Amino acid sequence: MLVLAFVLAAAGAADAGETLRGRLTSASGRADFEGYTVWIEDAGKLPAVSQESSVRVMSQVNKSFSPAWLAVRAGDKIDFENLDNVFHNVFSLDKRNPFDLGLYKGKRHFAADLKTEIQGGDTTLRAFGAAGKYQIFCNIHPDMVATVVAFDHGYFAQSDKNGVFTLPAPPPGRYTLGVDGPRLREPAKIPIEFAAGAPLLSVSVSPARRAAKVKHTRKDGKDYPSDDDYAPASK
Repeated sequence: MLVLAFVLAAAGAADAGETLRGRLTSASGRADFEGYTVWIEDAGKLPAVSQESSVRVMSQVNKSFSPAWLAVRAGDKIDFENLDNVFHNVFSLDKRNPFDLGLYKGKRHFAADLKTEIQGGDTTLRAFGAAGKYQIFCNIHPDMVATVVAFDHGYFAQSDKNGVFTLPAPPPGRYTLGVDGPRLREPAKIPIEFAAGAPLLSVSVSPARRAAKVKHTRKDGKDYPSDDDYAPASK
């Protein structure tokens, strides 16, 4: 499915010289845009935006990741805290940043027998040092899927459920906005022209009715069992 997008001028004004504000809209009507990622393409050519490294949180609650889509600055760490009263095992097989946080409840890590606690076990923190888009899974629950997008610049933001986003303002000129999110089959690329005091941008995209189901294996490359009960799997 191709994503079509365009930009229209709308009422409202950005803070001149400070931010670029906009709103994502759906051509098909109302949509929940919570967490969609918006960025400026080729932002490495723009003046640097200072930002200290930080620790972000992606919780595991009700056998889901929350938020399920998170944008970070390259070098940031994410705390994959477990708020459920069940075991989780967060992992990624991405060659740029493979990791396996092991079995844990809260901050307590356990061996594969689920009984032996590993004292001083692995942390629930993971750093994302390289820019890129990463998919995160749980080795126990196949429906637990999350996306982390790491940027090597500061010209990115995430929208609220109404689609409103705020980016650091670039110098006046022509740019391309990138937009990605759970129900976009591919990132949208939208040409814009920005000037100080420019009106709020209305950015129209065409999300699918539902997010595509991500097919994946466990961390050992094998399929998940028929239920979500824990079945030990080697690395």
